Amino acid sequence: MNLNPQHNDLIDAEHGLDLSGIVKFLQMLSREMNLINLVEKMMEIVIENAGAERGFLLQYENNQLIIQAKGSLKSGIRVLQSKRVAKGNRISSLIIGRVINTGTSLVVNNAAEKGEFKEDPYIQKQKPKSILCHPVYVKGKLTAIIYLENKDKEGIFTPDKLKLLNLLSTQITISLENALLYQNLEEKVIDRTKEVVRQKEIVESAYAELRATQSQLVHSEKMASLGQLTAGIAHEINNPINFISIGIMGLRKNFASFNRVVEKYESLRPGNDNDAILEEIEMLKKEIHYAESKKFISGLMDDIRLGADRTSEIIVGLRSFSRLNEAEQKDADIHVGLDATLVLLRSRTKNQIEIVKKYAPNLPSIHCNPGQLNQVFMNIITNAIESIDMASGDSEKKIEIMTFNEVDTIKVSIKDTGVGISKETKEKLFEPFYTTKDVGKGTGLGLSISFGIIEKHKGQIEARNREKGGSEFIITLPK
Repeated sequence: MNLNPQHNDLIDAEHGLDLSGIVKFLQMLSREMNLINLVEKMMEIVIENAGAERGFLLQYENNQLIIQAKGSLKSGIRVLQSKRVAKGNRISSLIIGRVINTGTSLVVNNAAEKGEFKEDPYIQKQKPKSILCHPVYVKGKLTAIIYLENKDKEGIFTPDKLKLLNLLSTQITISLENALLYQNLEEKVIDRTKEVVRQKEIVESAYAELRATQSQLVHSEKMASLGQLTAGIAHEINNPINFISIGIMGLRKNFASFNRVVEKYESLRPGNDNDAILEEIEMLKKEIHYAESKKFISGLMDDIRLGADRTSEIIVGLRSFSRLNEAEQKDADIHVGLDATLVLLRSRTKNQIEIVKKYAPNLPSIHCNPGQLNQVFMNIITNAIESIDMASGDSEKKIEIMTFNEVDTIKVSIKDTGVGISKETKEKLFEPFYTTKDVGKGTGLGLSISFGIIEKHKGQIEARNREKGGSEFIITLPK
């Protein structure tokens, strides 16, 4: 079996499944951020390790079977947009129908010359040597079908390869469902953005009245920022949750094998001749790779804990950031607010922009409204990201955040390597509704609200260009 180097530990042709290879496979999934790419990779692994030339992933949608992914290692895998199964799809509808009716996997060799499927028009025309059709069940319900072919080799789909397919197929379906969920979420974000544009027109006509209700503007702007972040947060939190789900599936399968050993041990009785049972136990341990399974379970539990910790970090950051209407001021740690904001923006900076933090040691807490200060940090860092995106592709992409502990004040400096601030923009930077963004991409309230919040805290905010390019915002707050 010719395996891709990054997958070559996934299966051992002599002994069946290699659990250490499965661990590597799960780790690879946890690092994949794009769910469509994840489905493509999984289909490639299934086709390659099964020995197939081409394959299809069929899924039920509104009680109708549709093609969600198809292709080969040579031509590549395409994740389609719910394409119906039709005669021109180069697939045997008779074999698919048999698997749907029986609910079991079906392996067919040399179907054009023998067996009940030789009259199938597709079989007669293409004459594939080997076909494997496998049903995928999620929570006891048939949700998908994997169809694989090898046109030139007969008997290519062995029992070991069927075991591997059974292990991976459920996760393919779950990942695809997550991709569709994420797509629906993006559509909701678009609707939310259109709503923000409509609200801007209303706000412009009532600006004089809204100046007296600044707290409502803070709330509205913060909700707009969170609306734009929704897709990124959902994507960020979905991956560790998906990783946990995969780990639990692995644990369930291995504990089922362990229970078989436990049941054998429970059948031992004092005074009886237990040699035969002990021999069966040793054979069973070899069959399930007992020692490797113990290490595998330990590794899975560590990985599940890591996924849970990542999820918790995102939730804590969101909760810390979303203090929307705290009227009272309280002692708060500025570093906590900065870190919470960076967690929520991680999907826009990770692997794209370098974040450098130089925090002053032993920075004291200050009496403030932490939710409003978090909004200031969100607005400035978001502007920095957008400024970097507008800069030349070859330029350095970095945001540097520094804090300073001075005698009567603390200072926060946020520097970026973006396009900088033009003279015209600098003069109007903190004016309400002034924006350099295209229509529908910004309300023009972010920096105006930030200025008002810092002024309310008896502090100062200033912006300036850096000598080496980019800009710097400096926030000064009394202790």
